[in-house]
Amino acid sequence: MKRILILLQLMMFVGFLSAQSQFLEYYKEPAFIASKYNDYCKNIVLKMQSYAIIQIDEPPMVLGGNADSSFFKVEIEPDSVYDCSYKIYSAQFSNCSINYTTYAFADKLSITYNNKEYSLSCIDGGMDVHIKNLSHKYKSLKNGEELHVYVTEDIPLMAKDRSEIVLQKGSFFFFSISD
Repeated sequence: MKRILILLQLMMFVGFLSAQSQFLEYYKEPAFIASKYNDYCKNIVLKMQSYAIIQIDEPPMVLGGNADSSFFKVEIEPDSVYDCSYKIYSAQFSNCSINYTTYAFADKLSITYNNKEYSLSCIDGGMDVHIKNLSHKYKSLKNGEELHVYVTEDIPLMAKDRSEIVLQKGSFFFFSISD
């Protein structure tokens, strides 16, 4: 009986890992390291304009639009092992907010909707895993940078209470940073 329980636990753990792995990418250089701010190692907060179209499934709806307020922040990592800083894109909309953070080869995407934060985070452990179904396009500006993030396949985001929303394929975020 004890062996059966251990075997069932092992099978559940393997199932959990394989389910998560379809949304994560391991040991590859992510596109977000192309940012001109990737190697920036000073605390800064910069102005940013943001726009998003966020399609979720529960209930089916579209959130976002032009951000009411937004900023880009580089936050020094005092005990840096993998990277000298976190790069944080934060945008508040009338019906939700987005926080997208990068650190080393890892990232985290959070959407706060109906006073609940839903997220998928790879920022832990070896910092060599990132969210697979996000496509990044950068454009250098004379005084800043634009980042376009496209959701290429559905991505489940989970809250602390284990409730979930699915960020649907076709959603996108636009961040325009001004130095």
